[in-house]
Amino acid sequence: MQPFVLGSFSIRRGANLLLDAVLPPRCLACGVGVALPGHLCADCWMAVDFIAPPFCACCGAPFPHDFGPNALCIGCAGRPPVFDAARAAINYGAVGRKIILGFKHHDRTSAAPALANWLLQAGGELITRSDVISPVPLHWVRQFFRKYNQSALLARRLGDVTGLPVVPDLLVRTRRTAVQARLPRSKRVDNLRGAFAVKPSLCGFVAGRRVLLNDDVMTTGATVGACCKVLRNAGAAEIRVLTLARVLTSGGIRVPKIEIYTTPFCPFCHRAKALLRGKGVAFDEIDVMWRPALRLRMKERAMGRHSVPQIFVDGALIGGSDELAALDDSGELDRLLKIP
Repeated sequence: MQPFVLGSFSIRRGANLLLDAVLPPRCLACGVGVALPGHLCADCWMAVDFIAPPFCACCGAPFPHDFGPNALCIGCAGRPPVFDAARAAINYGAVGRKIILGFKHHDRTSAAPALANWLLQAGGELITRSDVISPVPLHWVRQFFRKYNQSALLARRLGDVTGLPVVPDLLVRTRRTAVQARLPRSKRVDNLRGAFAVKPSLCGFVAGRRVLLNDDVMTTGATVGACCKVLRNAGAAEIRVLTLARVLTSGGIRVPKIEIYTTPFCPFCHRAKALLRGKGVAFDEIDVMWRPALRLRMKERAMGRHSVPQIFVDGALIGGSDELAALDDSGELDRLLKIP
């Protein structure tokens, strides 16, 4: 059975002009006005940490020095990954995080064309050696609330540009899992065990093909690893992974994940966000207005607290704006946010 393949899509020029007149284009990271939709301002563009050679020939992890065209990092040399090669466009740093969180959680789907171009630049060699593009799937419940799969949007745009067929349902989520970002590294693989499968009607399609798996961010590699295993078991000849961003470390220090639950008109929320922005850190803002499921999740994580904002750093509850300000006054906030 042949898969359903997403075709090309176009947006009417007149609709774009009208939209730009009503909602002027904004920088994908900081929100200042820009000339074209889906672009960055000059300052944010300069701050994006694009991943470029030299890097590991297998996983694409950047090297501090050029060790030769076929050099492998310690991890790949000691334990080869399940994929044949992986590349990422940018480091998941402060600006990269703002871009991806806006694209992923705040309906900034107009960023897809620009971000797909970044993927094209980063993964040219992988694309030319692939037969089909498969996005990492979302569970249907999560996709229902998010309204779209950000990886599928990138895959569709990448298919439009390259001509490669995109099969959005090649992989399916067989069960709902905990959010990977909220789990320690040691539990991420277990969380995804048995969570993916090749769509039964497409197992024959996978056999012998070279699959390009795409996702938005690669952190520990647990998600792409789980997907690659089921593709291997279905007979994929080669598997390459292309992600928009990758979480890298600098001197062993990882950028902390900051989450803040808010509502649009809360003055305490605005005060907390202003403080965090003043620190120059990116955060994931979760609007719970008219979203009872998200508010219930916030209350569970905040040990029964129902007021906003509720702020978390690497999954640990900080509290509201008063607690955040108190940490800042004591100097402890900079340590938590890993600000030198």
